[in-house]
Amino acid sequence: MFNQIRSIIFSTKLLVLILGASVFLAGSVYAKKTVVVFDCFNAAWEPFVPYLKDNIAEYERLNPNVDIQMIGVGWGETKQSLMVRSAAGDAPDVMMLDADWYFDLGRYGALADLKDLATKEEFAEFDSQALESGKIGNAFYTLPNMLVPWGVWTNNDLLKKYNVGVAQTWDEAYENAIKVRDQSNGKAFYMWTYSFPFDMDPHVLWEMWNFGVFPLEKLHEGEVGLNTPEARVWLEWRRKMAKGGLIPGKGETISATRTLMFPNEQLVLAPDIVMIKGDMERTNPKRWGDNKVLDGTIIANPFPTVNKGDTQVVPIHTVTLAISSQSEVKEEAWKFAYWFSTSQKVAEGYLWAAGGMAPSIRTQKKMLEKGGFYDNPYYASALKQMKYLRRAPVNEHWSTGAKLVIDAANKAVYTDEPIDDILEQAEATIKIVTGMK
Repeated sequence: MFNQIRSIIFSTKLLVLILGASVFLAGSVYAKKTVVVFDCFNAAWEPFVPYLKDNIAEYERLNPNVDIQMIGVGWGETKQSLMVRSAAGDAPDVMMLDADWYFDLGRYGALADLKDLATKEEFAEFDSQALESGKIGNAFYTLPNMLVPWGVWTNNDLLKKYNVGVAQTWDEAYENAIKVRDQSNGKAFYMWTYSFPFDMDPHVLWEMWNFGVFPLEKLHEGEVGLNTPEARVWLEWRRKMAKGGLIPGKGETISATRTLMFPNEQLVLAPDIVMIKGDMERTNPKRWGDNKVLDGTIIANPFPTVNKGDTQVVPIHTVTLAISSQSEVKEEAWKFAYWFSTSQKVAEGYLWAAGGMAPSIRTQKKMLEKGGFYDNPYYASALKQMKYLRRAPVNEHWSTGAKLVIDAANKAVYTDEPIDDILEQAEATIKIVTGMK
């Protein structure tokens, strides 16, 4: 009996020791987890949240010693938030950036040079133009995370309904727009063109570039590039479109088609792909739900140019990831950023929901295989435009000068001021504010 009691006591003590050791070991493992703070502006967009959480959970499953903490304040506030946090020494480890955000953050020392973290093999995963879209001097500050399919997106059902084709030139775009306007009593647009109430990011470069207008690119050589014959043709076309009632009202944003005017499914042509897939599915789920938007009705076509046969120019529009120069876990942050930009699971989850494409060449090829997520006319047509990508050579005067270029574009639409005067005044003002005069 005594031996039995002693055995029970010994077993109990052993169990306590084992449990205690287990708790200690579990606590030690948890304590050793590397925390990577990921500022993701899409974390505030409800349709994307389930996919983002699922993708991050997958990374943590594959890397049990890493804890990814996702935060986000929404697209509109993110750049300013990151600038303020970086200045205060409290920047997140991984930052999701849009358009030219990298330039101000990078030149003020807030971002790490990815050449110090990435291998040549890792860099080789990405299209060189997309990779260089986050380059300043010899430093690479961003990694492409999502390529936004670009080109003029056509609704082929509406092309047939209004008996118009895909315009090859800007003159044809105007003529077709008038036909659609008249046949639909103004309820459909052949092409919705921007009223430019923001900076000169990729959302607007496609238009001026395909008129042969490339302002602010040679400021270092003493050239503004706005008061040119090509720019006169561009602004005269915009004024003609406006007089025909074919440009949204002053101050309307790029989401005017979805919030202030009409849904994307009423556009015969749409030069902006951002959220078009999700918007059409929500607007008319019976027609576009269950991925019917991928059936070939909506496909990407080349941008119009001044003359038939001119080569189109496609601006790079990519969401990118950057690593904070202040991060104490740069290597783990880089591993996560690289995985998030090359993972097929992310491409089939978050990027799929956003209507974007994986920037990884390897992942693109995998998803284009028969039965893959890109094996459909919607994405196949977008990928054809990628060979025309052109990077915007952003410089220190870009933000300031861009506002004046956009102001000139708006004056052509909303005033009757002579086009020559608009261009001369804009060029002179840009020279003053950039210190050229």
